[in-house]
This record gives sequence, C-alpha cells and structure tokens, in this order.
Amino acid sequence: MYTSIIRNLPEDLRLPMLELVETVEQTMRAELTVRREDIESLQDIVREVAESQYRVDQRSDRLETALADLAEAQGRTEQRVEELAQAQARTEQRVEELAEAQKRSEQRLDRLETAVIELTEAQKQSEQRLSRLEVVVTELAEAQKRTDQQLAELVETVKALTARMDRVETKLDRMATRLDRVDGDRLERRYREKAYGYFGIVLRRARPVNFTDIEEMLEDRLTATEVGELRLLDLIVRGRPRTRPDLEELWLAVEVSVTVDGRDVQRAQRRAELLRKAGLWALPVAAGENQTKRARVSAADLGVVVVHDGTIENWDEALAATLATRV
Repeated sequence: MYTSIIRNLPEDLRLPMLELVETVEQTMRAELTVRREDIESLQDIVREVAESQYRVDQRSDRLETALADLAEAQGRTEQRVEELAQAQARTEQRVEELAEAQKRSEQRLDRLETAVIELTEAQKQSEQRLSRLEVVVTELAEAQKRTDQQLAELVETVKALTARMDRVETKLDRMATRLDRVDGDRLERRYREKAYGYFGIVLRRARPVNFTDIEEMLEDRLTATEVGELRLLDLIVRGRPRTRPDLEELWLAVEVSVTVDGRDVQRAQRRAELLRKAGLWALPVAAGENQTKRARVSAADLGVVVVHDGTIENWDEALAATLATRV
C-alpha cells in the first residue's frame, strides 16, 4: 500500500517519504514491543494476585469450618451442662426417695420380727405334727413294699401274656400277608385271563402280552435296570382305542392290587413311562377291587387310569395326557 502511494509522489519526494515511512514503522514496532512486555508483566501480576486470593479463600474456609466446629462443641457443652443439672436434680430426688424407703424398711423389719416369733411357735407345732407323720409314713412304706411286690408279680404276668400276644399277632400278620398274596395272585390271574372283559370297553381286541414276546426289543432300547423294572409289571395289555380308531395300537402298563393305593398309582405311572421310552404308546393303569382316597387323588394328578369294581376312571384324561407327550 505504501509503495503505490510513494510511486504517485514526485520523484524528489519519494526518497524522503520512504525514509519517513520506515522511521514511523520502526517507532511503532518499538512501542508495540514495550506494550507486549507490559501486558505480560500485568498477566504475571494478575496470576500472582489470583493465587494469593485462592490461598486466602482456603484459609477463610478453614477458619469458617473451625468456627462451625467450635460453635457445635459449645452447643454440646451447654447440652451436657444441662443434662448434668437434670441428673443432679434426679439424684437429689432419688436420695429423698431412698430416705423414705429406709423408713418403710425399718417398719417392715419390725413387722418381720413379730412374724419370726410367730413362725418359731408354729415351727414347734409343725415338728410335733411331723413326728406323728413319720410314724404314718413308716406304716405306708411297709404297705408300699407289699404293693410293689404284688405289682412286680403282675408285671411279669403281663409280660408273659404280651409275649404270647406278640407271637399270635406275628402269626396273624404272616397269615394276612399270605392271604394278601393269594388274593393278589388270584386277582392278577383274573385280570390276565379276562383282559378283554375288563378293558374291552376301551380297547378293541384287548389282549394280554407275554413279557418274553417283547423282552428282546426292550433290551435293545432300555438299560438293564429299566428292563428289570418292567419285569415287575403285573400285566401288559394291548389293543386299539375305541374312541380313537385313527390312532395306532395302545399298550396298558397295569399294576394289580386288592386295594389300590398311592404306591400302585406311582408304580404304574413310572413303568408306563419306561414303555413309552422304549417306543410303545403306553398308558398307566392301577387296577383292583378297592381304592384309597390317596390313590384317587394321585391318579387324577398323574394322569393314571384306575380300574376298580368293574368301572374305569380317568381314561379320557390319561389318553389326552399320553397324546400330549407324543406331540
């Protein structure tokens, strides 16, 4: 910019004007350098003032905290003085109460002395009565000895009778067990011989299955323990369900007992599961002449068919449950 202006000046003024411009620039640079140094000095001073102010603020904060702590300690001291004053008042009141209690204690002591005299007299009378009682107790002890002897003889007699009764009950239990086994075997044979009569109402061509006919197939699909469990099944029946002619052949895992209980229901359910594991579509069945209340409830919960007194219960529920396991 300066160059264009100087070029427009007369030739004799160009050199003086150029020198003037250079002089002015040098002067300005010098002034700017002084000002920058002044500014930096001022920044250092401001920084020192700020740091000093920060330290003052920190000391002020510590002083305020110390004053707050002193005020709180003063409050606790005043509260403690008040509590001590109250405790002093309670102590004085307690001293008065103790003095009054001392008076009452002295009065009670006087009464106790009178009572002790009266008890001493009564003790003498009691000792006289005790002497008479000792004589009576001695007589009773002799009578008790005779009673104990008679009781011991009676106990021995009862023990002998009890031993005989135990032997009789053992024999009766054995006879009852044998009768239960006979009845169970009889009932199991009847279910096997008349499988169609019992299960023909729900199965077409209902017929018993010999375990030996399926043993080899079961051994290929189950463990030895599981096959051993199935050998204990009272009866296996097969046929096609009448209500679902579209379905494949159905197998019944039947547990037979004179009285069906909860254990029979559980065994039938467990052994039917083993047959299903072997690939046979099996329903659990507990059959007998009677059933307990627990067996009825357990059969409903586990989906087990119950056959008793010529009737079949839970068939539809058990069939639906088995179908659900096949999905």
